[in-house]
Amino acid sequence: MVNTKFTKDELMQFCAEVHADDGQVRRTTSHKQSVDYHQEQLAKQIHIALEEVFLSEIQDPLLEGVQIKEVRPIEGSSNMLVSLITEEDEAEGRLKTVRTYIRTLIASKINRKKVPDLKFVVINHK
Repeated sequence: MVNTKFTKDELMQFCAEVHADDGQVRRTTSHKQSVDYHQEQLAKQIHIALEEVFLSEIQDPLLEGVQIKEVRPIEGSSNMLVSLITEEDEAEGRLKTVRTYIRTLIASKINRKKVPDLKFVVINHK
């Protein structure tokens, strides 16, 4: 492994003033940023899987016109908030009954050890 630490004279070639942290490699991302990145990636995977599920695998007339507006993590990666747009008033009640079925369908489509719990928010569009 190559040593990348410079001497004071070598650093003076690159800058006018030498500071205590010059010549040290800094991390560009923190642990919190990487956790947020993974949660956002999971939200994207779930969004794509939900689109497939609502288009092809759920044959419920109340849920046929459902559009997925947003999927975002809440309370860590164990819960996802799914915002849906529909014209049906009874769609929210139906989603509560088929929520676990939708979760099992998503589990078969994404590569995760544990699938997060889905919380649906329905926006009526008339």
